[in-house]
Amino acid sequence: MAVGVLAILATFAVVRATYETGAPAKVANAPTPAARTTPAGAPATPVRLRCEELVARGYTYAGVVGYWRAYGRPPEMDADGNGIPCEEEYAPPAVDQFWQQ
Repeated sequence: MAVGVLAILATFAVVRATYETGAPAKVANAPTPAARTTPAGAPATPVRLRCEELVARGYTYAGVVGYWRAYGRPPEMDADGNGIPCEEEYAPPAVDQFWQQ
């Protein structure tokens, strides 16, 4: 019950401050939202894209591996479970070159 009363009083204070000044009241020490970041080398994309979608978006093979690692190595990106994602969608020389580095 006390929490509800406090919420009503806080709302009233904001409405009153807005009415008196014409601008919303500033809240002291209000937390700021954390900036969203993406892993280095991986473009900002939705989670859980399939290999063919990443190819269509122009990902290099190295970018695909970075995406796969960043999103917890989703098994649907490694069809045969050998630890090499999307190998069917990229030319074998590109895949081999990446893993031999």
